[in-house]
Amino acid sequence: MKQEKQNRKAFFKQLGLVAGGAITSSFTTDSKKTISFSEFTQEQKDFLKEYALWLDDFNGFVETQKTDVNNLANNKKLMELAEQAERNRIELEGYMKNERFAIYYQTISMKVKKAI
Repeated sequence: MKQEKQNRKAFFKQLGLVAGGAITSSFTTDSKKTISFSEFTQEQKDFLKEYALWLDDFNGFVETQKTDVNNLANNKKLMELAEQAERNRIELEGYMKNERFAIYYQTISMKVKKAI
């Protein structure tokens, strides 16, 4: 299990989703607009870093749940992560009013979704 967690962290690090080297890349949207992590406020950057860590945890527990649906500890952690997401919802809604933030946030989510 430890090796699997290390592989998963390496995978997210390659995507630029792990704090430390966290989400420093920029990307170009379909409409040829470049959006860079550096253009966001410190609060937005902190939120995106936390979201990346949350995604890492959440996806790991989802993978475990796929193979062991009766793992009570895993299911409990999934519920805790869902509750954490709900607590962050109001803050996220505020940030999502910024179109560029919303695109960046959705891109992070889609990169992870497609890769898994």
